[in-house]
Amino acid sequence: MAEPVGGRGPRRSGTLAHIGRALGAGATPDEVRAAVRATAPFEMTRTWSASNVLDALLAEREEQEGKRTPGAA
Repeated sequence: MAEPVGGRGPRRSGTLAHIGRALGAGATPDEVRAAVRATAPFEMTRTWSASNVLDALLAEREEQEGKRTPGAA
């Protein structure tokens, strides 16, 4: 992989850590996506960034697993 999932920077790496922990704790991709979308009223730019990180992480996991992850956009 050429660069970290979802881009660079401390905000994205923090978002990646939170998303990874949620998925690791058993949350489904749809549940994580709903939680990310729920932040939109507070900061749309951060919500958009978190959505991009989530999409990149799910795509990477699909690639590693060799199959489609349910709920991935």
